[in-house]
Amino acid sequence: MISRAFTLIGPVALIAIVPFSVWSVYNGTYPTWQAYRAAFLLGLAALLAIGVFACILKSLPKASLVVTLIVCAVLTLYVDIAVILMLIGIFAVVGLVDRAQAYRNIGLAASIMGLFLLSGAAWPVVNATLERRTVVASDDSLGEVVLDRKPSIIHVVLDGYGAPDVLSDIYGHNSERFFTQLETRGFTVLRNVPAPYSQTLPSMASIMSGGSVDVGARGSANVLRRDLGYTISNGPVATVLRNAGYTMTRNRSGYGFLDTGALAHVGPNRIGLTELEAMLVPGGATTFASVHNEILQNSMKPGLLDDLATPYFHYQHLLAPHPPFSLNADGSERPVTTISYMDGNLAVAMLPKGRADYIAGYRQKALYIENALLQQIDAYPPGPKIVLIHGDHGPGAFLDHESAERTCMKERLRTFMAFYSNVPGVTFDELADGRLSTVNAYREIFGRLSSAAMHRSSVQSNYLTWSRPMDALAIAPAKMQKECS
Repeated sequence: MISRAFTLIGPVALIAIVPFSVWSVYNGTYPTWQAYRAAFLLGLAALLAIGVFACILKSLPKASLVVTLIVCAVLTLYVDIAVILMLIGIFAVVGLVDRAQAYRNIGLAASIMGLFLLSGAAWPVVNATLERRTVVASDDSLGEVVLDRKPSIIHVVLDGYGAPDVLSDIYGHNSERFFTQLETRGFTVLRNVPAPYSQTLPSMASIMSGGSVDVGARGSANVLRRDLGYTISNGPVATVLRNAGYTMTRNRSGYGFLDTGALAHVGPNRIGLTELEAMLVPGGATTFASVHNEILQNSMKPGLLDDLATPYFHYQHLLAPHPPFSLNADGSERPVTTISYMDGNLAVAMLPKGRADYIAGYRQKALYIENALLQQIDAYPPGPKIVLIHGDHGPGAFLDHESAERTCMKERLRTFMAFYSNVPGVTFDELADGRLSTVNAYREIFGRLSSAAMHRSSVQSNYLTWSRPMDALAIAPAKMQKECS
């Protein structure tokens, strides 16, 4: 019985390495549960394959060896080839030492080596699951605020939506139609707003703190990103709203750092492929894009907020017009070649026509998300509410994740912001002619809903590399105006 179990453990453990390896490459981009689920499903597939080959070969040990070799071939795509050659060498040696028990010995060796390698591959995921997360502090974050009025608040983030002159000059996209439509619905639109950071998580953590967070407070990029995601759903703004008794919800974005928080999920619960699983099945980029499209379109369905207890706070982070550029303006699927949510030079390098494809795809997805959001706004449930819509940063056609010199700051560090209120006596009209950083969004909102004195936080726009986001590079205002080339 023990020998039979060892026959099965080897290929199951080895194939389970794959999702943990992929998760580590995109550390934190996908929730840890996706790695566990994918490992479980791949393990079941390996057991099923052993069963099929056992029926054909009339031998469980032989079937296990065949599946083990197939798994080793698959692992060459994810693991150093030297490790695979070592495994095969070990199998050959233990098989030759005692030929009468060759299959049993190879199965035992596969189990031992599989469990050893799996433990190493799975540890980063296990560690990320168990580690304690804390709020990343800001020197100028919001303190205790008591809200005198409590309208529902809807916070919409269009990930990667740029300032109108950038979208017009580089992307050939006229955002004025969208802004005008928002204004006809009662929004105050600020068309040229600086972002505090060139990346999503520190920008959003700053907005949800009321002051620029200290990215240098963590010594590891992965720990920083996890704690920034925690700050978005547990930082100063969320604390004020929870203390005020708000129902706290969010949509599913597909970006793990944003989706693993204390906010309740609103929208359809998918039972199909996860994003991580989509990266592992045949179809690659096309399959991943289909999963992303479904997540995005489910988040844009009108009526999602109808049954929420008021007052509610709904955080709707939409990975659009952010890559992948998998949707046309009419919502139909668009062929893609990029996999995962890579942006900037990483995405451009995977496109057949490079930057030209990025610009064309961005324009289509921007049109889609604008139209879908306007339809959703028209279906918001009645009742007093404040709506905040903005970009977290600009697009990335001229973004280099590791070089400030090769990055166009005018494109990346400027976006827009729009406010709506149907609360009596609460208006944002006076903001229309002034410049206001995204960091000050909740200072403006809470200042109108409480008696607290809210000064505007001064903001410095910063560029961050992907490998070391802890090292912020302050960008001078003159560089923010330099044309992209």
